[in-house]
Amino acid sequence: MMGMDRIFAGQCRGVLLTRILACLLVLALAVPAQGRERADPRSVAARGPLLAYEQALVSMFENAAPSVAYITTEVIRNAGFFGEQVAQGAGSGFVWDGAGHVVTNNHVIEGATHVFVQLDAGEPEEARVIGASPEYDLAVVKLLHPPRNLRPIELGTSGDLKIGQAVYAIGNPFGLQRTLTHGIVSALDRELPTSYGR
Repeated sequence: MMGMDRIFAGQCRGVLLTRILACLLVLALAVPAQGRERADPRSVAARGPLLAYEQALVSMFENAAPSVAYITTEVIRNAGFFGEQVAQGAGSGFVWDGAGHVVTNNHVIEGATHVFVQLDAGEPEEARVIGASPEYDLAVVKLLHPPRNLRPIELGTSGDLKIGQAVYAIGNPFGLQRTLTHGIVSALDRELPTSYGR
């Protein structure tokens, strides 16, 4: 029993010493020492002008981003004994025209019972699936109430692409809003198998 009393007393002294040291440290930080000079806050250096290629990227993003859509879906799935469950999905798309057509991937909307499109940090708007091409993984949805300020994306051609050419993708991966990433055209005339065996 004497041994236990000594251990307990030692632990109490250790806790007391720790508390005293913590109080002294707080006092030392709170009260400036006599004669110690106060350091002036550091100034922040100006950023300076953007490089030419940065200006081009910023301009490209600002022009294209309002045409990028964030698409969310709801799919009702049979959960067996527990009835039905609503599963959610998400993906990216782009505004095709002023009538409210939005192009996306088929795998984004496949099996969806409800589709919502969010544009330019606005509220999600309901849309319906107009058509889909599973073999090309493409689909078109149409906003039920398209806003007047829709900005269709500028269209280009893939016929004159060159391997090594720079490409940029604006999208909404993992639910993030409008991210920009960069890559290159790594190959041309490639075929990929589809889930339908084509």
